[in-house]
Amino acid sequence: MTNADNAAGQPAGDPGHGEQNHPGYGQPEGWSQQQDGWQQQGQQPVYPQQPVYPQQPAYQQQGQAYPDYAPQNTYGYQGYGQQPAGGFPGQPMAAGPSEKSMLPAALLALFLGPLGVHNFYLGQTKLGVVKIVAYPLASIVLLVSFFFSDAMVADHEAGAYVSAGSVYMVSMIMLLGLAVCAGIQIWAFIEFILILMRKARYGVDAQGRPLS
Repeated sequence: MTNADNAAGQPAGDPGHGEQNHPGYGQPEGWSQQQDGWQQQGQQPVYPQQPVYPQQPAYQQQGQAYPDYAPQNTYGYQGYGQQPAGGFPGQPMAAGPSEKSMLPAALLALFLGPLGVHNFYLGQTKLGVVKIVAYPLASIVLLVSFFFSDAMVADHEAGAYVSAGSVYMVSMIMLLGLAVCAGIQIWAFIEFILILMRKARYGVDAQGRPLS
């Protein structure tokens, strides 16, 4: 059979092996017809209308400032890093100079320091009570030990027997009284220097106000 016969025997509308029509990849069916229709009518494709959102309110109008939101301490605690007016923890806050002066406090510490009079003047009641109780008591113990020591020396010179235990006990009591008295006097002198230098609690009164 010749090629002509093959062509004659081929049914109409049946494309040949090299003439098969394949739809374009990625294009849905009917796309080309719809596009041709748009081109023929001269119309552009109609897209759906975008929704209209309500206008956002203006947060700041011209000439109107934002309100000032300052942090407020509603719990009553003291913030970190804030020092009280007295200069040390527990000192109540106060404003203005004190009615008490530095010079009288220094003179009281120099002459009546072992009795704690300057502490009472500055409002340091606890320190004043400790000194006014400890210093007289230690002084009395020291005087009594001296009295017993003189009595034992007199008895020994008169030929009376004096035990070693008695001598040792009186000596220890005397040393204890002497140490307490000397310690309080040194303590009062150090406070005298601190008052002159206005250091820590010795430069303010009980309300935390600086000495005048």
